[in-house]
Amino acid sequence: MHFPKRALAVAAVFLAGVMTSASANAITVSAPWTKTPIKVAYGGTVWSTSTTGAALSFTVKGKSFAMWVTAGPKNGKVAVYVNGKRSRIVDQYAPRTIRRAVVMTRAKATNTVMVVALSTKNKKSKGKKVTIDAFSPNALRCT
Repeated sequence: MHFPKRALAVAAVFLAGVMTSASANAITVSAPWTKTPIKVAYGGTVWSTSTTGAALSFTVKGKSFAMWVTAGPKNGKVAVYVNGKRSRIVDQYAPRTIRRAVVMTRAKATNTVMVVALSTKNKKSKGKKVTIDAFSPNALRCT
């Protein structure tokens, strides 16, 4: 697998299974990612960082799945890698704090997903904080 060297040097946290805020409670995560309470989040918390290059890796099952984030007025962008290939850039800006699902398709039965915080943001955003809320089989609802 090929991941950006800078992202791996800053931080990589590997979580097994399908991640949700509920299942992530038992996992110890150190800086630069922290568990942050947000009312709209699944389970009431998200993993968040403002550190450029900070990376989280997860193992996610399913040939398609949804990555849930909380978007808001102070949020930046993340690069999403699936099985070592950059899948997309996700802009987490929104005028107010909301939950958003980003659907990933054409994946394998078991996937390594890495999310890397970028130094860029939407012109309207007042910050670069990025969040990861949960993963689910689809974008209809987070289970």
